[in-house]
Amino acid sequence: MMKLLINTKKILVLSMSGILCIGILCIGIWSCTDDLEIGDADIYPPVITEMYPASGMEGDEIPITGRNFSTTAAENVVSFNGIAATVTAVNITDFSTHLTLTTTVPVGTTTGPVTVTVGNLTSDTVSFTITSLITLVVPITAELDDIEENIVNGQVNDTGSSDLELGEFDTSGTPDNGLQVIGLRYNGITIPAGATIQSASIQFMSESDGDLECQMTIYGENAGNSVVFDPAVAYTVAGRTKTTANAVWDIPAWIQDDVTDAQKTVDLASIIQEIVNRVDWVSGNSLSIIMVPTGISATATEKDQGREAATFDGDYAPELTIVYE
Repeated sequence: MMKLLINTKKILVLSMSGILCIGILCIGIWSCTDDLEIGDADIYPPVITEMYPASGMEGDEIPITGRNFSTTAAENVVSFNGIAATVTAVNITDFSTHLTLTTTVPVGTTTGPVTVTVGNLTSDTVSFTITSLITLVVPITAELDDIEENIVNGQVNDTGSSDLELGEFDTSGTPDNGLQVIGLRYNGITIPAGATIQSASIQFMSESDGDLECQMTIYGENAGNSVVFDPAVAYTVAGRTKTTANAVWDIPAWIQDDVTDAQKTVDLASIIQEIVNRVDWVSGNSLSIIMVPTGISATATEKDQGREAATFDGDYAPELTIVYE
């Protein structure tokens, strides 16, 4: 930007590189730089240098980094495919000429260009892809896919039982079936490898009332495609490799025949995520859930201490619900 000072005797132009004087005429040149400074958005158009992630859902918080943004959040108008978004924060980056806007993907937007406008000047566009959530509901579909296994000797109990004893000491059988590990196998899980799991849970139906303290720890089988449980093999459930991810379920009181949130497990998203992240996971494969009595239930000795859930052979097949994107 030239700065020219003139009087009747001389012309003076300030210069970063020095002043050249000839007689009484002094001439200098103020050198211009190419750096665009914060606050120059009224002169230079905004420039988006980075937007990551470049995909997401409505309500996701998205940072946009660039030059020539305003330091006042409200003066930056961010548009997602024509729909204005709210800018909640402006932060200076490591580069003195760059700012990062914090904004949220607006409701109703679709895949398309994103721009930043400051005053009457608008940036070039960058692309943003709207992703959507998919809900998959998978019930138990076979008798051998929901089974009980004696925690001591690894023997599978009655495969045609109408209920699953969760944290309950089963006095049936000779000898007693005792405490049991529960195996649940779900088939046809049409989730692509690497999908992001937002939530997951298993819905049970109560077969009887129960209100004493009861706890189960839930794992997945750490396998890309879980095979059928084999009642002829000891520890066909507990002997399988478990996921590192697990979830502790302190089961609330149950009322007989209820199918409510009380009969729904805690979130299992981290368990399912570990499985679908495996290199051998393929959409359509099977996965298994392993439930182990823990806490006070690990030492249960009474039949009425746990919970009884319906099975595939009973009144309700436990359903696995997974929400993913």
